[in-house]
Amino acid sequence: MQFIATHDGGEVAIMTAREVLVLESVLSRYVLKNPGFHLAVSLLREVEAANEARETRAEGVGQASV
Repeated sequence: MQFIATHDGGEVAIMTAREVLVLESVLSRYVLKNPGFHLAVSLLREVEAANEARETRAEGVGQASV
């Protein structure tokens, strides 16, 4: 994972697809064991959304190169 500083002083985490999948599976397991922990549920939703967006972009690139 790499972190990139933004102009407004924040940071953005850049992860490989494998890192995202590992994080998603770990969060899924944690949420299953602790469904009342709202921060973990929110994080899982964000990771799932990012992973779905990555998959959509990858499919778009694959279709464009055909």
